[in-house]
Amino acid sequence: AGKVLASALGLSGFFGLDFHLEPETERPVLLELNPRSTQLGHLALDATDRTLASELMRSWDGDASEAITDGYLGEQIAFFPQALVLGEAELAGIKVDRPEGEAALLRELSARPWNQRRLLARMYDSLRPSPIRKPVRFK
Repeated sequence: AGKVLASALGLSGFFGLDFHLEPETERPVLLELNPRSTQLGHLALDATDRTLASELMRSWDGDASEAITDGYLGEQIAFFPQALVLGEAELAGIKVDRPEGEAALLRELSARPWNQRRLLARMYDSLRPSPIRKPVRFK
């Protein structure tokens, strides 16, 4: 369905197509088209460790040796920082895709959103705890 749509619209480059499969017929129904790369662009496409980023580099200069892959092929993945709302038991056996070697960035991304850091929001939360489970914090 994606190839047919891209051909019909003359699309090239990075774009994202989100589909829903109708339960009865498994017919794909287009939900949205985004003019950007998917958030999965850094993950390996296959066992050769090709990624969207490495393929883009290869198209520019014929060499993708500088591309870095995370080797998550075939693994269940939870995306950071969205994975923070899951409990440790729910994350057991799941690879969390998060930046490595960037302690300050990890701390900032793990923190509450700015609008929830304000005094009034903190006071409200102290009186009425959030229904969201305690987030997992990465060191």
